[in-house]
Amino acid sequence: MNDPVKTYIEAKIKECEYSLEKEYQACPDLVNIASLEGRLVALIEVLHVLDNKNAPEVATSKGKVTKK
Repeated sequence: MNDPVKTYIEAKIKECEYSLEKEYQACPDLVNIASLEGRLVALIEVLHVLDNKNAPEVATSKGKVTKK
């Protein structure tokens, strides 16, 4: 079964990569490039979390945070 959220994030990553490549080839606007790179990193992190949501370390990080 294909997760629709994961599919959506993957599509947005491809879209962002395409926009970033176009920006690199055109007269690069550093603000746009930084924004696209930040967005790409965030999308990849979300995809990583979705891929590893059943990993053992995720299960241990759920719940209460202990104060020291």
